[in-house]
Amino acid sequence: MDQEQLSSLLGHGQKTLPAVKTEPPRKRFILWGGWENEFGGLDIGSDSIKFVLLGQDNRRLRLKDVQVEKLTRLEGGAKSEERDKEKLNSLLKIASRINRKIKVGVSLNDPSLYTDWVSVPQGSEDELRESVRKELSEKHLIDPAATFFDFANEEKTAPSSAQELLVVASPKELVYRQFETVQGAGFKVLNVETNALASFYALRRVTRWERSERILILDVGCLCSNLSIVVGEQLRFNRIIPIAGERFTKEIEKGLGISFENAEALKIKHGLTGGRPSRPQVPIPETPEASEPEKISRILFAEVEKLISEVERSFQFAFSKEAGEEGTKINGVCLIGGGARLKGLSQYLGQRWEVPIRNVDIWEGLSFDERDIEGDFLSQVRDLSSAALGLALCVTEWKVLPFGWGMPG
Repeated sequence: MDQEQLSSLLGHGQKTLPAVKTEPPRKRFILWGGWENEFGGLDIGSDSIKFVLLGQDNRRLRLKDVQVEKLTRLEGGAKSEERDKEKLNSLLKIASRINRKIKVGVSLNDPSLYTDWVSVPQGSEDELRESVRKELSEKHLIDPAATFFDFANEEKTAPSSAQELLVVASPKELVYRQFETVQGAGFKVLNVETNALASFYALRRVTRWERSERILILDVGCLCSNLSIVVGEQLRFNRIIPIAGERFTKEIEKGLGISFENAEALKIKHGLTGGRPSRPQVPIPETPEASEPEKISRILFAEVEKLISEVERSFQFAFSKEAGEEGTKINGVCLIGGGARLKGLSQYLGQRWEVPIRNVDIWEGLSFDERDIEGDFLSQVRDLSSAALGLALCVTEWKVLPFGWGMPG
């Protein structure tokens, strides 16, 4: 994977992005007039926007700003225009604290995204692109006319007539909407990437996985959970599951007949512990005399089990082509996202799969000025900021950044 060339989601396959190294990057940049050597990442979620700003200082990366801006919760019937307006207002708040136009990468995290490995005949970049387009179109996986897609080459270990490509595709409408919202707040968008790949870049910068290791990256967000499976240093599988933090809260709201706000507070307070903070056990049975913590835990266990069942089904699919005695066993879990803070979830997953839950410090190796960024704040938001940091790292890798076809000016 170290030698792999990763393409921009919006490009023609010829503009490539070198893979992020495990050591802090040492890159050369072509600096145009007025170009500030600063690069940002904007992870626009359903309940908050995360922003990370990197600068290059003496050929080393420096952390210059980190922001987390909460989004006002809108009811399910809210129109997309209302949601975009709320995002724009929050982006304007972030931009106002910077006081200058920043070049950024932005994220996409939506069930409509397509990510998978595709095998096509060897060929030039244009031939590979046409083969991918034909493969996806004939299998009705995407509509090429309404979709941006791009691909990354697998590191070749032996001569072969076929080429394995990691293909990423997104509806054009989703890309345009995200692009226009961010540009409307005064940022200059240079790259659009999926949350899964952005988080992978950030984690791989500070983590070295053995070639045979199988690592689950589980990002539990507000509306959905993003599941990625890494084998060695390759992202082998990605899936978005519509079970996450807001659904957990709504089930408590419905089960206890209370407001969403009160349900959220009880979810945070009790989680899966059921009154037993040391370690979660089996789901608590429903009884008339159950305490409040037990009721909350029982409701949450039911929803967490649904999420875990989908994750384990993904194990079966992701490892179905691999021979060996390991079956669907994984070797470790990186748990990130706001929903992953659910009390007792980390311990429960570690016990269930008999694997370590790896706590990764994504800020490792990045210097920062404590007069501008508090160390305690960085610790508090590191599990939320992987995608934003990965996006900023992606932007710093570019030299010249023209957009691909079809992008608005």
